[in-house]
Amino acid sequence: MNARKSHPVHPDGIDLALFGELVRKRRLDKRLTLHGVSERTGVSLSALSELENGRKFTLVKASLVCRLLGIRLSSLIFQVERDFERRHAEQSLGNSPSQTKH
Repeated sequence: MNARKSHPVHPDGIDLALFGELVRKRRLDKRLTLHGVSERTGVSLSALSELENGRKFTLVKASLVCRLLGIRLSSLIFQVERDFERRHAEQSLGNSPSQTKH
């Protein structure tokens, strides 16, 4: 079954799955392996895998990885928040007025 699970959300409102997808995309765009990122950042392979798969987010590890990938962590978080809000708004617009709470 290909049904996508709901995205885990960090207590600060960060969609962890989307964050991980964007990190993975940037890593692959730069033709870096998980092993290479691990060696260059000191972040373990398991922690990198958890980050890219949206299972665990730590600020220090995410910052190290983003720095290596040439992106600002704050910019990536902003992009994730913007995409999350856009998706939420699109879902809300799909509701009929009778389903919307006032």
